[in-house]
This record gives sequence, C-alpha cells and structure tokens, in this order.
Amino acid sequence: MLNKMFLTLFNKSDYRNTVLAIFVWALPSLVFAQPNLVIIDESIPHQATFYTSLKEHFADLGETNFVALSANKLTLQNINKTNPSLIINLNKDSARPLLGLNPEQTIIHTLLTTADVNKVMSCKPRCLSEKINHHFLVINQPVERQLALIKLVKPSAKDIGVIYSKESSGQFEALQNVAKKTPSLTINQFLTTAENVRFILNDVAQSSDIILALADSNIYNLTTLPQILLTSYRHRTPVLGFSKGFVKAGAISGVSSTLPQLAQHTAEIIKAFNQRKKRLSTLVAYPKYYTVTSNHRVANSLNLHFENDAELTTQLQSNDVSR
Repeated sequence: MLNKMFLTLFNKSDYRNTVLAIFVWALPSLVFAQPNLVIIDESIPHQATFYTSLKEHFADLGETNFVALSANKLTLQNINKTNPSLIINLNKDSARPLLGLNPEQTIIHTLLTTADVNKVMSCKPRCLSEKINHHFLVINQPVERQLALIKLVKPSAKDIGVIYSKESSGQFEALQNVAKKTPSLTINQFLTTAENVRFILNDVAQSSDIILALADSNIYNLTTLPQILLTSYRHRTPVLGFSKGFVKAGAISGVSSTLPQLAQHTAEIIKAFNQRKKRLSTLVAYPKYYTVTSNHRVANSLNLHFENDAELTTQLQSNDVSR
C-alpha cells in the first residue's frame, strides 16, 4: 500500500516537473514568437534587398519572426495590431513619423546617415531623454575609421581638407574631437552650402594634403561630384570617399558597408535583443562590418602606392580591435 502511494506521488510529481521543464524550455520560443515589425517601402530596391538579406539570417528560426508593414500604412493602430517585440525601420521617410507616434517598443532605425539622424532628431537634446526607445544604426563610417584609412593610404598627410554643410555639422564636430587627440593632423574646415561648393574647391584642394569626404548630400551629389574630383585631381590632391561609387568615380579609396554587411549587423542586434541579452546602449551605432575599396589607377597617377583592399580592410579591423 505504502509503495503504491509512493509511486502515485512520484508519478504526479514527475508529471508536474516534466510539464514545468517543457514550459521553461519553450519560454524563449514563446518570447521570440512575438514578431519583429519591419517598416519598409518595398518599391525602393535597396530596402527590399536589405530586408531579404536580413531574413536570411533567421532562416533557421523561420521567417514568421518578421512582419512587414508598408511605410504608407504606418499608424499606431497598425503597429499595435502586430504587438511586436521590436520595430525595425528601413524607410528614411518613416523615421520622423515614428518619433511622433513614439510607440512603446524599442525601435531600430537603419539605412540612414548621421546627417539624416541630425535632421530627424532636431528635438535634441530634449528628445534624447524623451525618446529613449529610438536607436539608429547608421550606414556611414565613424571618423576614427576614416582617419585610420588616411594614415594607410597617405601616411604623410597632415592637413585634412573637409567640406561640410549644416547637414553634416555633427560629423564634422566628431571629426574635430578625434583630430584633437592627434596633434600631427590639422583639419582645414570649409563650411558651405550646396549652391556655393564650387566657389571654394580651389582653396580646399590647394590647402590640403587630402580631402576627406563626409556623407553629406548637400556637398557630394551627382551634380557636384565631377567638379570636386576634377578640381582636386588638377591640384594633385587625393580624395577619400565614402562609397564604392564615389571611389569608382575618382576617389583614391574609401571604407563602406554593403547591404548584406549592414543586414548582418542588424540581425545580430535583433537576436541579442530578442534573447534579452543585450540592448543598444547608444543613440547612434556605426557599422560593425565593412570593406575598403580603392582606385589604384587614380592613386598611382598621384604617385600614391598602398596595400590591396583586403589587406587595408584587415589593418583597419585590427585598428578597431585595438581601440
């Protein structure tokens, strides 16, 4: 009788423990099952490409972890219908509306430049405390990385020419702060507007050992880029670009991140967030993955000779680790 009672109690206890173990094991999956909402305009190719690449990093978990919301249907009601764990915004034009709606979920804005962020976050510094759930994973590189590349492609450079507008003033301030820690470098600053860029090009090229281009569409665009590159080349002043297209057009080198690299970084942030291990700790995060692209034909014509792109990338990555 006693043995029968003991076995009965054991079986009940074992059953409860088994159920509890299954529940605890399933808990992370239940949490992760809460979808990640992606704000996207799929008619824009780079957003669609990025989204496809992003989902590939979750293929083993199932694509149901993502729900896409068209940018033209962005309302707080539509967000709440999804009840997302996290919101990932891929559409630049949706950043300001999202700040206005300010849903309670953490929001990662990506595919923006720091200049875009400064436009969107015009409420700074007040909104830094009011909009603490908004974070930005930008596409342009940190100035430390760009200055490190200058040292690799033109070690003798001391005077760095920088053309900027109000749009990129935040980038320029960051550059100044870094340059102050390197006494051997002097930043030749040229604040201008889109209309007046052409009037200062000769001064920039003549007074600088190299021109560092900031991601600023007021300064560098399809209209101004040919004249900037031709003027700098005439004065034999190299330009460090910020995209593969820029380098192909005539800059000697540049560091940039591809859409798959940006998607990989974003995927790592999402996974860490959904596993409750790590949240973004800063307002703005720079790309974790990147590559160097160089135009050795232009560089050689300016009597500049440096390592191949793979080696330059490796050296930059070593520099990142050491900081």
